[in-house]
Amino acid sequence: MFSTLAITAALSAAAWAGPLAPLRVAALHEVGTSPPGTTACKPADAVCRLEGWVRVAADGGATLVVSPEYALDLDIPATIPPLGSVPPEGSVLRRFSDLSDSLDLYLVMAIQTAGPNLPRNSQLAFGPDGTLLAIHHKIELFDAERGFMQAGTSVTTFPTPHGPVGMLICADLYGNPALHRELTEDLGAVLIAVSAQWTVTGALSWPAAWAHDWSTAIVFANGSGGSGRGSGVFDPTGAPRATSQSPQSGVVFADLQLGPVARPHKPPTPSGG
Repeated sequence: MFSTLAITAALSAAAWAGPLAPLRVAALHEVGTSPPGTTACKPADAVCRLEGWVRVAADGGATLVVSPEYALDLDIPATIPPLGSVPPEGSVLRRFSDLSDSLDLYLVMAIQTAGPNLPRNSQLAFGPDGTLLAIHHKIELFDAERGFMQAGTSVTTFPTPHGPVGMLICADLYGNPALHRELTEDLGAVLIAVSAQWTVTGALSWPAAWAHDWSTAIVFANGSGGSGRGSGVFDPTGAPRATSQSPQSGVVFADLQLGPVARPHKPPTPSGG
């Protein structure tokens, strides 16, 4: 497994070794049912289902996996451990930390977390050694979320040998352009992991436009499937590398060749629903 020191060493080596092999990414799609051919999870056991789909992604060769928004809608919001640590034994987060470690991959998972006053709609990024690398709290709360959740205020990235990876949740895609500029130009993100529950028609036009406008690849994991919705992977031109609009649960795989990006300084011009 990679340690934090190993990741840092890989980043330094990459600067001298030239382009890395393509990064195989996976967007978990819908995940409302158990993976085919596995022991069925109990209907209410979202943890079991999500674990199963992460394993499917790993079996398909993915080393960076993104879950949909609300993939884990827990009765009690999770308590976030300190950055750089492993969650405590027996916690839900420890199960996914251990899963990242055992499968040797980066996992960006969406989960409700405990805030100082109200719960937060969050993404947590675990590294291939199981440590917590980054935390993002949804900034652009949507509709009813504003009444029972606390909004985030900032963006962040986590390091990988392919470059920094940023995180956004659903409506964050049409949020404050200044934060998008910080994420891509100041923090240098080469890829954005987006967890979404995008239910409107034209859902895939938003990550495509965002990727194009900010010259940054996107892995868009959507918990809502069906015609006009779905999940996908988009390269820095906004072109789809792989998409799915299936109403069934599944995994969208793609290989991305990532590296430093020359970005035009311009505001975003998102399109679609």
